[in-house]
Amino acid sequence: TGPKQITVESQGVNYRALSDLFHISEQRKDVFVYDISVQMIEIYNEQ
Repeated sequence: TGPKQITVESQGVNYRALSDLFHISEQRKDVFVYDISVQMIEIYNEQ
């Protein structure tokens, strides 16, 4: 679960980049075929 009220400004760079990527792929779906896969690892610097 995450925050209840997520705005564009509060999203991280990964989510904004993916949103842009999917938006562009949707706009160009009549011209190109996209196969998108994503992997992500998040490392915390705990002290």
